[in-house]
This record gives sequence, structure tokens and C-alpha cells, in this order.
Amino acid sequence: MKHFRVDSNGQRINVTDWGGQGRTVLFSHPTGFLGAVWKPVVDELRGIGFDGRVLSIDHRGHGLSSKPDDGYQWSNFVDDLEGVMARLELEVALGVGHSGGATTLAGVAAANGKRFERLVLIDPILFDPVAVARISVRSLCLQAPLRHLDRSGPARLR
Repeated sequence: MKHFRVDSNGQRINVTDWGGQGRTVLFSHPTGFLGAVWKPVVDELRGIGFDGRVLSIDHRGHGLSSKPDDGYQWSNFVDDLEGVMARLELEVALGVGHSGGATTLAGVAAANGKRFERLVLIDPILFDPVAVARISVRSLCLQAPLRHLDRSGPARLR
């Protein structure tokens, strides 16, 4: 096992290479954890005879990766991982992710459908587009200027 950092999207992203040859499994950790959380799973894979390459990353703000003051939007996590894969010349992998890590893998797959031969998404944070649209409309309504209120009596719109 070796650790190294890859420059991606203006960040230094830590990669753990657990060794192996050939087919690659890329692990993406949940929010608040780091790539080492996958060690028991990697040990199990080795125990059942999987000898492919295994990688895990520490997402920005986690483990040995950069910890910027801001920039924690989903799009940045996706761009970070896409950049790591490009820098490592990793054209295709099997992706395994949990929670925020699964969401990041899904984002990379949505941006580039050829990056993963398969995905294992464990409890991903996926957003219902209808709910997101409702929240957006509601927040726009709450930000409406108050000058449109008639202040001469009970609150009502002019």
C-alpha cells in the first residue's frame, strides 16, 4: 500500500494504492471519513482472491487531501475525482462508494458515462428533481421584495 497526492481541480487529493494488477476498483468514502475506511473491504477482497488494482481517495476536506475554506459543492467533488482519474490515466474502473462518496461517483458517471464499467452505490445522497424545484421556487418566493405588500390593512399583495 502506498499513498500519493494528485493535483486536481486546484486541490491536492490523496490517493491510496492498495496494489494489484489489472481490473481496477476505485473506492469513494462517505462524508466525514477517509479512504482508509475501506481497508476491511479491501482485506476481504484480497481474502477471496481478488488480485486487481484497488484505489481509494480522500476527498477534499478529508484525510490527507487539501482542506480549503470553501468549495464543498457537489460539482467540485465530481471535478476532483474526474481529475484524479484523468491524471492516473484510469480510463475505466469499478466504482464503489458510500453516502457522499456514492453521490460523487454518480456525478462522475453522469458527466462521463464511460468512466465506470459498474457502480456500487451504497446509500447515495441523490436529490429528487421535483423536490429541488419546489425548494428553489419556495426560496424565490421568500426572497420577494416586501414593497409589494399593502401596509394599509391586513397583509395582502397589491
